[in-house]
Formats: sequence, structure tokens, C-alpha cells
Amino acid sequence: MTEGGAALEPRCETLLLELVSVPLDKYADILDVLQLPRWPEALARLTLGKQRQVAGTLVARVLSKGAKITEVAQADMLLTQVRPLLLDDPSEAKDEDDAKVEFDSDTVEELAPLACLMQLLHNDETDAMCRILNTAHRHATALDSPRAIFTLVPLAFACLALVRKIKLRVDAGEEVEVRGRLRLGVTVTATVTVRG
Repeated sequence: MTEGGAALEPRCETLLLELVSVPLDKYADILDVLQLPRWPEALARLTLGKQRQVAGTLVARVLSKGAKITEVAQADMLLTQVRPLLLDDPSEAKDEDDAKVEFDSDTVEELAPLACLMQLLHNDETDAMCRILNTAHRHATALDSPRAIFTLVPLAFACLALVRKIKLRVDAGEEVEVRGRLRLGVTVTATVTVRG
């Protein structure tokens, strides 16, 4: 995804928006949309505002279907497609001196479903779940945008839930292996390999 494609004539952009929106309505398994080879290219031709609109619709459909994101590849593809929601609008002025970021109600309404999407990342195997969370973290921190907070906070809670799950399994005498790294911000890194 880009930060908005080259300018298209309004009629062309409207037609392209309709074209990329069709799979979101027609596919029974919404995650199948992620497999379309040319869909990301077509989406990248839209302006950032239209990309956000499509990404928002994709998130809403995934949430309404209750789809579980159980594989790293699924998480990677999905988070790549919803990336426009995390991009700052280059046309909006940024105040570099202002350390406190406030979001207007429209931005919160746009990004709240993205926070809910993080709760759909799920795998019963601790190692696989760790890799999925690392993928999500990589996507959330790839951009220097305050909008990433809407993914980082739920990811932190997902990491805590994974740590709790590991602890419960260890206490039950199970063999638990997590080869990846759980990263919460810059200061906390945990690598766990526990054999019962």
C-alpha cells in the first residue's frame, strides 16, 4: 500500500473504488479477499482517504464474520491491507512540539474497529501465537504515527494473555515452547522456553 496513488479523475476513482469493494461484499469467507493477487495493486491506486474507506470496510466485514486470524501469513496480509488506517494524512499539519496527541471523535470511530481486530488474532499453540503477535507488532511499529496506539494497546493485552496462558500451562506441568520474542514497546523483551 502506498500513501495514496497518483491522482485519478474523480469518475475513474469512483469506478475503481466500486471495483475493489465488490470482493468485500461477494466473498463468503472474507479472508479469501486477501488472496486476490491484483487487489492490493488496485487499492494502492486510490487516494489515502479512499484506501482508508476500503480498509475500514474490510475490518468491519472481518469483525462481523467473526473470522479468526490463526496464521502468520493471514495476519501479515490482513494488516498490510488495513495499513492505510494507520497512516498519517500528509495534507494535515503535524505539530512536532506537541507531545500529547489527541484524536477527534471521527478518528476514534475510524480506528476503534482496528483495535477490535487485534482480538481476532488467535492460535492455541503458544509458539504460533507469539509469531502472529510479532507480525502484528511489526506492522504497528513500522510507521511513526500516533494512530498506531489503536493496535499497540490491544497487542500489549494479547501478549499479557499469552504470558498468562504459558504460565498456566507450565503450572499444570505441560511442556511449553515459545521460540519467538514477545516485544512490548522498547524496554521489555521476553524469550521463553520451558520444558516440564
